[in-house]
Amino acid sequence: MDFGNRSVLLDAVMAAGSNPTVTFLKECVLNRRLSKTESLQAIAGFPLYIRTPTAELLNELFVMNLLVSDGILFVTTRNLAFSLYFIRTC
Repeated sequence: MDFGNRSVLLDAVMAAGSNPTVTFLKECVLNRRLSKTESLQAIAGFPLYIRTPTAELLNELFVMNLLVSDGILFVTTRNLAFSLYFIRTC
């Protein structure tokens, strides 16, 4: 799959915003199936696209937040995204 198709697919999955798609993206990030840029895009988009925030999803993202630490850009992005999601959920 070329870069353009991957980008469109990633955007579509993020825009769906359902809890299963968020879980799918989380697994892709943790299993390194996405490039670093795509992972950052997915992590940054979580608080913007999640349609039905739940405590279970918040817990899953918190666990992901602890596991993702590929440099300062990842740490900053994940912390910002998690805090925005937390504010929207609580």
